[in-house]
Amino acid sequence: MRIKSITYAAFLAVCAVCAGFGSPERASASSVAVYIPEKYTEVHAGERMYFQIEALFPENPYRQDFQISYRVLEGSRIIADAEFVKAIETQASFVDFVIIPEEAEEGRHTIEVWISSAGENPAKASASFMVDTDFDWIAVYAGIILAAVLAVGASLWFEIKNIKRRL
Repeated sequence: MRIKSITYAAFLAVCAVCAGFGSPERASASSVAVYIPEKYTEVHAGERMYFQIEALFPENPYRQDFQISYRVLEGSRIIADAEFVKAIETQASFVDFVIIPEEAEEGRHTIEVWISSAGENPAKASASFMVDTDFDWIAVYAGIILAAVLAVGASLWFEIKNIKRRL
């Protein structure tokens, strides 16, 4: 009876390993999304643009490292990018930011996100946002005030010089 139990247990163990229960396969991304909060759908060049990445791996049997990459596109030109590794089990949601370069042109831009594990095809998601070039009015006002101060200073200097000549 005891031999029969051991044989039966060994048979079940072999079946489990053959079925893949003994060595779980690495899961590929079944769902990835990128969201831009409403506050950041329109940003100025030079500012931070926050976004949320959501990844779902419902069939992932254990925690594993995933390579996460993103890039910001201005048309077809890459203006910012980054890569990092994050350990994910079945789901993850996190917020990150990218600083929009000062040289970014005004208009619609796209952020693309890829998530992949070793040897798997990456899952991709994207979202769009607007970049508005912020005209630096403070520099304009400072320039006008500086020009006015220099003009007043120059006219005072000439007046003082003329008064000294007359005396």
